[in-house]
Amino acid sequence: MITTKAGEITISAIVLQLVFRQSLISLGLPILLEGLQMGWYYLHERIWSRIPWARECNGCHYYLYHEGRRDRGLTHEINEEI
Repeated sequence: MITTKAGEITISAIVLQLVFRQSLISLGLPILLEGLQMGWYYLHERIWSRIPWARECNGCHYYLYHEGRRDRGLTHEINEEI
């Protein structure tokens, strides 16, 4: 993630340097925007994790399996046979 973000900041800085020809804007703006995006991502994930229906089971993505068990009043167990 660190190298990806560093690459994104570098590419943005190069493009902004070509457009604006000002070093402060071309380096400061990408750093500011990446910081804001990381902050928003963290906040979004914290909020989303509090929504019960937004959670995934550990390693299980079988929607119909869960619906059938819920309709029968049962909970999900990863290693349990139906």
